[in-house]
Amino acid sequence: MHVLGDHAHSAKVSPEKVKRAVAGGYRVHGADHDHAFVLKDEDMQKLTLGTTVTVRTSSTSAHTHEVTVRCKD
Repeated sequence: MHVLGDHAHSAKVSPEKVKRAVAGGYRVHGADHDHAFVLKDEDMQKLTLGTTVTVRTSSTSAHTHEVTVRCKD
């Protein structure tokens, strides 16, 4: 998963959840803080079709990120 912004974060979304198109909350982890984001049912459905999905994270340390999620080939 790629997280846009001025510092690195990483996150993992279970392939099983994507295959089942199950919505859920996730966290992106950074060196000293985390952010939360939500993938809705329709986001998961788009991922199963190979479409890239971009969502905004929660605000932590006075900033947010746009999270771009895509399934690996």
